[in-house]
Amino acid sequence: MVIRVVIVFLSLIILACIVLGGISHCTPLFRHNTASSSTPYFFNSLSPHLGEITDYAVCENVIYILFEHKNILDCYGLDGSYMHSYFIDLGGKGKAELYVNNSRLFLKSRKTTFYVFEKGLFLESYDISTTDLYSEIQRLNGEKRAIGNNKYLLRGASIYCENEEGMLIVVSRPVWMTIFQGPGILIVGAICFLTICMLIRYKRSI
Repeated sequence: MVIRVVIVFLSLIILACIVLGGISHCTPLFRHNTASSSTPYFFNSLSPHLGEITDYAVCENVIYILFEHKNILDCYGLDGSYMHSYFIDLGGKGKAELYVNNSRLFLKSRKTTFYVFEKGLFLESYDISTTDLYSEIQRLNGEKRAIGNNKYLLRGASIYCENEEGMLIVVSRPVWMTIFQGPGILIVGAICFLTICMLIRYKRSI
């Protein structure tokens, strides 16, 4: 009886992991077909974004936060005040990343398209060849997580600013959203599945 209850409990955890994993990789339905491959869709309604912060950068007076799995780039002031967001067609397979060069932020899509922003505003996009990708990334080698003595760090699901006076939270997100950061959901689900298999095998042997 106890084994059966444990199996049911672990099965519910696996189901929750599947649901949360699906939510974290789900783009907002109302944003579909709003962005082209060359032009992001601008919007200024702040939402929790139930997903992982995959990259972030600080450029000039703007904190850029990328939710790659949701195709969303958020823009905040250095004081943590929300400015606006962009829904961007990041393409299919690959990895999207943020780069900084001088006063401009460059968002590389999962392919070879770069989106350029300055002071939080979209300027242009451009494509390069696969052979030129490495040299282009090397060109965009500016410091992207520090301004002067201020260093910006991702802790849990929030962004902090660290300097000689200490550490201060800048962009605050609920602590429980930490579950979306990294492979935690996948690991928990895998452990529960393996445990269920072991319990079923043990139950059959007795």
